[in-house]
Parts: sequence; C-alpha cells; structure tokens
Amino acid sequence: MGEANVILGVRIIRKNDSLMLSQQHYVEKLLRKFGHFNIKPVSTPYNPNCQLEKNRDDSIVQSEYAQIIGSLLHLMNFSPTPSVSMRCDCQLAIAIAKNKTFNGKNRHIRLRHNVIKQLLKDETISIDYVKSEVNLADPLTKPLGRKIIDETSRGMGLEPI
Repeated sequence: MGEANVILGVRIIRKNDSLMLSQQHYVEKLLRKFGHFNIKPVSTPYNPNCQLEKNRDDSIVQSEYAQIIGSLLHLMNFSPTPSVSMRCDCQLAIAIAKNKTFNGKNRHIRLRHNVIKQLLKDETISIDYVKSEVNLADPLTKPLGRKIIDETSRGMGLEPI
C-alpha cells in the first residue's frame, strides 16, 4: 500500500529525515464550513488600540466560536488526565479560589467560587501562578502588540505570521 499520508485525519509530511504532523486540511474545512476561508490574514488577532466592550447578551459570534472550538475538541480524543493545570496571572484570584471560606462580599461569584473550590478539592484542576509576560493565553483573551503575539505564538509551538 505504500507509506501513509494521512492517519486518523492527521496529515503526515516528510521533510528530509523528519516527520511533521499537520491538520491544516481540517482547519481549512472548518473555515470553509463557517464562511471564514477567504478572510485576509492579520498579524495580530486584535487591534491593541481598540477599546473592548462588555458583552451584553449571547452573541452569534460567541456561539459560532463555540461550534468551531467544539469541532476541534471532537477531533482530538485525548484520554482524561488526573489534574488539569490552570495558570493564572492574578494572585488575588488564586488566593480567593484556594481560600477555604467564602466571604459574602463576593456574592455575585458564589456559584462559580463553589464550583472552582470543588474542582480543586477533587483535584480535577490545579491553579498555578504565571507572570503576565509569559502567560500564553493572553493573546486569546485580550488585545496585545505584535511582539507579545510573536513570543506567545512561539511558546505555544506555533510559527508567527
């Protein structure tokens, strides 16, 4: 039959004496499905000079984003891990999450607080501090400059545009 080119939806690319795994064709399929294939690439996901506004309702973009991400998590069937390490750049948030008692001043987060406490107790998650400068999730949550986007992309194992 010859050498395999695709295994379980992952394309195998041979270069010299090495192998590279790619899911570019799957990502392109998702982009076509959601009507984003012909959009011009940009150097950063967000304009660092724009002022973000609080989301008032469940927007169409959020549900579409959830569908796209869901299409990727569906493809990747990882076995469960004993504990998921969550990294946070806010020491106050970590202290509140790990605090055994709940003060009534934060009533609006009581439910979330209890869920996080239970996940920590069950060792489903762990929360670790990471400095903002090396927080790889930052480009996914806020507008950043080109330099930080490049650095965090490399940290995630991605090649910057």
